[in-house]
Amino acid sequence: MVQIDDIRKLIRKHKYEVALKIIEDGKITALFPNRHEKPFCEPFNNIYTIKTNGVAFQTDETLKDFIEAPQYALRSIVFADILRMCDIIGYNSKLLGLYINDKEKTHEDFYKHMLSFKLSSHQIQQETDLEELVDEARIFSFSQELKEKAKEQQVSRGFQIVHNILTGAAS
Repeated sequence: MVQIDDIRKLIRKHKYEVALKIIEDGKITALFPNRHEKPFCEPFNNIYTIKTNGVAFQTDETLKDFIEAPQYALRSIVFADILRMCDIIGYNSKLLGLYINDKEKTHEDFYKHMLSFKLSSHQIQQETDLEELVDEARIFSFSQELKEKAKEQQVSRGFQIVHNILTGAAS
């Protein structure tokens, strides 16, 4: 049976990997490859700059958007946009290449270096709660029940922002 690592090697060899790179804490570059089959697309880069009050989105050096958001939601917002782009181009997000200073890293190690500041223990719990809700919503949809649960867990603003990104709605 083909393993995910074998597929990663193959897509790297053919320069088809979607790669996320951290050159400095708080700044992530997502490199999306050229697609030669539907849906066709030219290669492009998205740059995410995580600040204490939100995330700046750039596409190939042009400021696209700035989303004000609570600190607990910042990493989830970046990954939501990357997942949305992967869905658009038909790329399996399990194949993302994660790099820090051009060295491949695990998801946990990459995640840890995405912020240039520390979260409080309360914010870390909120971040965990938000991620669990978003994971559930990606499988079962963004239901009213999940929205109420987000409100109870004090992550409703972050949940709404991620929902809007994943569904293409305005924040």
